[in-house]
Amino acid sequence: DKYDDLLIGVKSAAIRLGEQTKPVLTVFTGAMAAGLLLSGHLSDMTWPYYVAVALTTGRLAQQVRTRMSTLRFHGKR
Repeated sequence: DKYDDLLIGVKSAAIRLGEQTKPVLTVFTGAMAAGLLLSGHLSDMTWPYYVAVALTTGRLAQQVRTRMSTLRFHGKR
């Protein structure tokens, strides 16, 4: 949480990224999903693997979207 980091004086990636936090997290989420999908393909994984990747990626994307919106709503960045 950026607010807490600022409050106690911790230097974090979230503070350093500032307004770019959401786009960077979105890119990291996409890269993670692409890597997992490629790994699954190269390992001949079956459909449950891809379901798990989809659910995990969807949940992570939801957290990025809703958490960043909540921070803006409360005036935190």
